[in-house]
Amino acid sequence: MGYIVLFSRCLTGVVFAVSAVTKLRSPRAFAEFATWVAELPALPARARRPASVLMAGAEAAAVLLLALPWTAPSGLALATATLAVFAAGTLLVTRAGVRVPCQCFGTSRAPIGMRHVVRNTGLCAVAAAGTAVAIIPPGSTSLAGAVLALGAAFVTALFVVFLDDLAAFLSEHTALEREPGR
Repeated sequence: MGYIVLFSRCLTGVVFAVSAVTKLRSPRAFAEFATWVAELPALPARARRPASVLMAGAEAAAVLLLALPWTAPSGLALATATLAVFAAGTLLVTRAGVRVPCQCFGTSRAPIGMRHVVRNTGLCAVAAAGTAVAIIPPGSTSLAGAVLALGAAFVTALFVVFLDDLAAFLSEHTALEREPGR
């Protein structure tokens, strides 16, 4: 069970760290993020600025909580709640037909869509599993198992962070294969 918690902590921690850093790395980056949030239809106008602060703050707080073993269960619970809100909000934006680019990991040209809903829902499930297992006293773990759990979490985090880039690459590659004469 300790490996599930380690995987969950690492995956959500890395994903939230990248996301928080891209939003909070400079006043300009945060202003761009806040402007993006202001374009989303799911929020009333007066809630948009506070939502920007809350979103970035929840990500940063989760990273700090996930970093320490004794606060990890709270970090996983915060990550679960945050990701559930992100998944629901992303679904609302997608269903509303709004074509804004995803700003989860900095600027992107890919509009928010169902892959982002699936990504957020999957991350929420991982964080929820980690939360559920974190309350169980850990059994014995091995160094090799811990290294595998951390490695798998980092590889998965890379996939999550670069999902839009990977989708664009695959879409471009598939389009080239369909061209006549190739």
